[in-house]
Amino acid sequence: MLRQKAEAGARRLYGKITPEIQARLDHELSTIGERGYEAIFLIMEEIIQYAHAIDVAVSSRGSAASSLVAHCLGITSPTR
Repeated sequence: MLRQKAEAGARRLYGKITPEIQARLDHELSTIGERGYEAIFLIMEEIIQYAHAIDVAVSSRGSAASSLVAHCLGITSPTR
C-alpha cells in the first residue's frame, strides 16, 4: 500500500516517474520496510490529511521528514 501511494503521489507531483525518482523511491521504501515503518508512514498520512481537512496547521520533523516518500504522501508538504 505504501509503495502504491508513494508512486501515485510522485506521478501527481512530477507528472511521470523518471528512473531517478524510481530509484530514490525504491531505496527509501526498502529502508522503510527493513525497519518496519510502513504503517507509521500510512498512519501519519491519514492524520495529516485529516488535520488539513479540519484546517489544523501541521508540521513534521525528524529524519524521515525530508524523504521523497514523505513528500509524495503529502506528509511534509502542503497539499492544499
